[in-house]
Amino acid sequence: MNHRLEQDSIENLMKASDYRAFIAILIQERKKHRRFGYSDIARHGGFAARSFPRDVVLGKKSLSLNSLPKFIRGLGLTSDLAEYFRILVEISELECRTKSVDEAKLRQMKDNLKKRISDRHHVQVGHSDSAFILSSVPRLYAALGTAEKGSSLKEISEKTSLPETEIHQGLTYMLEQGKRPMTPFCRTS
Repeated sequence: MNHRLEQDSIENLMKASDYRAFIAILIQERKKHRRFGYSDIARHGGFAARSFPRDVVLGKKSLSLNSLPKFIRGLGLTSDLAEYFRILVEISELECRTKSVDEAKLRQMKDNLKKRISDRHHVQVGHSDSAFILSSVPRLYAALGTAEKGSSLKEISEKTSLPETEIHQGLTYMLEQGKRPMTPFCRTS
């Protein structure tokens, strides 16, 4: 399951007061782009009970050391967002703390990671040293297809897993920089 989150989605996640709110916000953000719910988390995480993710969000059940990695997988979290979620869980659930770190230290770690995530996702698109340009343009270029056939926006989206807004911004940037491949590079259908 590969779901890239857009900047506004990341900002909303960073506002979550605890891991339960984080899960609820993530579900809402993912629903904006495609159907996603508790049963998807259960299926991708490998939970036998489809109701477990819902029960966690409602506070009827808590995450454990055993269920935490499954939940991270079920939510489709990677790298910094997975670590941020793990810290949120450790703040709320004492039995999930793998290290002997007090709550104050965990909150400091959370704040530092939140700043790093926010800084990484507040990049100006089109700026010459933009992380977006460095990471997205090569993938977009590779997904454009041959000069004879080209690729539709849907095909580019499927190949790159980039949100449509980033695809449009990247293609615009490429055209502005004169880095466009032989036309036609993008079909309309």
